[in-house]
Amino acid sequence: MPRQARRERQQRREKARLMRLEGLVESMRLQQAADSLLSTKQLVWRGVVGGFARGVGIMLGFSLLGALVGYILTSAIFDNLPELVAWLEKMLENIQKRM
Repeated sequence: MPRQARRERQQRREKARLMRLEGLVESMRLQQAADSLLSTKQLVWRGVVGGFARGVGIMLGFSLLGALVGYILTSAIFDNLPELVAWLEKMLENIQKRM
């Protein structure tokens, strides 16, 4: 029984230490957040880096999407090129007949 009681006391002490440590870490995080909001230099730097990252992401995404759309359109046009030529010839013949 004494072993179990000793183990329980040790567990309570460890739990109390963990709670204190958790409180310290949380207060440190809050302090860091407050410092970063109050520091103009850090705020501007984060804005610049964030804007640059967004710009690069938009540029890459648009480039990939544009390339994909271009590839699909060109493959669709080149696959149907004989039919498009025949349709254009008919249109030109109809226009010439009406003139």
